[in-house]
Amino acid sequence: MTIAPLAKSYSKASFEAYVEKEVEPKMGVWRPRGFVLHNTSAPTLAQFYLNKGKPLDGAQRIRNIWVSYQNQKWAGGPHLVVTDREIFTGNPLWLKGTHSPSWNSTFWGLEMAGDFATETMPAALQDLAVHAMAVCYAMLGHAPTNDTFHFHGEDPKTTHKGCPGKNAGKKADWIKAITARMAALHPGDCQCGSHAKVA
Repeated sequence: MTIAPLAKSYSKASFEAYVEKEVEPKMGVWRPRGFVLHNTSAPTLAQFYLNKGKPLDGAQRIRNIWVSYQNQKWAGGPHLVVTDREIFTGNPLWLKGTHSPSWNSTFWGLEMAGDFATETMPAALQDLAVHAMAVCYAMLGHAPTNDTFHFHGEDPKTTHKGCPGKNAGKKADWIKAITARMAALHPGDCQCGSHAKVA
């Protein structure tokens, strides 16, 4: 049985409130190490809000994507899907998901809507992805590092070696951006990732 997607939409502010009020109290035995970053590839960002040329609600797109996971007999899916407009919840953040063979049991998965082998990543999409991950890393109490933040293509067991795409930029730049956002969200807290809780 596949875990059903939550498929709810959030802004930056409402996602912060959601994590604080609904996610953190449910985080029990399972505490992920951080995030694996993906791109959907199909649908592309240009296709995400369309179905046969007609407008498609983003939450419905998430549910449609989940059908493909069910067809593959996956136990769940990625935890977040981010577009250039909004942050969507997929697999509940307090439960293990299915997104990267080596890291399903130890990492959250975040899918960016698009094929960033060919599409240019909008600044708005990157901003929302950085924000969502910064909020979640703050909840964990540490900043991302090379060992607690991965591109999907790094997984030795995946066949998607190019994910999240050449236009997604460099891993080190993502780590810097997430850490900087954590500092902005929690000024005065330690961001070194080695000892002090930031949330």
